[in-house]
Amino acid sequence: MKIKYHGIAQDEREMGVAAARNSSRWKQIAIISFVMNVLLSITTLTKILLELKKQPISEYLRETSSYSPLLNSISLNLDHSVINGTLFPNTSPPSIWRQNPSPAVDEAWESISDTSLFRITRADVLALGRDPSTTTAVPPSYNLGADLYFAELDGQHQLHCLNAIRKYAYFPYYFGDKYNDTISMPVFHQHHLSHCLDILRQNLLCQESTDIITYQWVEGQSIPQPDFSIEKVCKRRDQIVDWLDRRYLPLTDDMKVNVPRPENVAEIEVPASPYWNELVEKARAAGIQLHEYVE
Repeated sequence: MKIKYHGIAQDEREMGVAAARNSSRWKQIAIISFVMNVLLSITTLTKILLELKKQPISEYLRETSSYSPLLNSISLNLDHSVINGTLFPNTSPPSIWRQNPSPAVDEAWESISDTSLFRITRADVLALGRDPSTTTAVPPSYNLGADLYFAELDGQHQLHCLNAIRKYAYFPYYFGDKYNDTISMPVFHQHHLSHCLDILRQNLLCQESTDIITYQWVEGQSIPQPDFSIEKVCKRRDQIVDWLDRRYLPLTDDMKVNVPRPENVAEIEVPASPYWNELVEKARAAGIQLHEYVE
């Protein structure tokens, strides 16, 4: 007897077609699922980037700075600026910052290195990790507000130190009528100079610039020369100055040097205090100002 298999073959063909269709359908579903996941990822990433873009730059600055009420109270912006790194002045006359000492130059430097005191709150003192009992408060007799404390911006102190070193660099102009050199200056001035040098050293190492300086072939030079005129991302100086202006304490000279000392005030001892006290006593015994005392 001959057995016919065409029925089975037909069934197999139909099953094969169905399997192929199912396989094709699953492939389509997989492709659609993949595309949807990609689109979802792109949408999510876009939302994250938009949120980050909306986030004030102060958020990032706070992550790379110790606590500052300035960063907590304003949205500090950044500017892109190309600094002037030429070895020789490229303008005539040179920039005021590169000119020899004069009353106009002094005025310019004093305008950016002011270290006037401003106010911070008790909450700020605590956020700084300081003890309010050993932090100098604004005396109630000054009638400038309650629960306020004296403060100074570190950046302004660094500019003050740079200005001080500038003056020591032009020694004859600023001190030549009194002293022969820095070694013969009063002890206070000698320590002021070394203090300022070390303050700037520590700050430069702490916030070392990672910007890149390239080299160029320069006409008339036999070896490549560094191009110090590089682009910097800078904090908006005008915003910082405006913040300080709104918080400066209107103190007279007398209020600055004759701050009333509260009774039983907590004092801290610094390593140099014995030497400092001895220096003060020697100056008083000699009947001269501490700033003018020479050992």
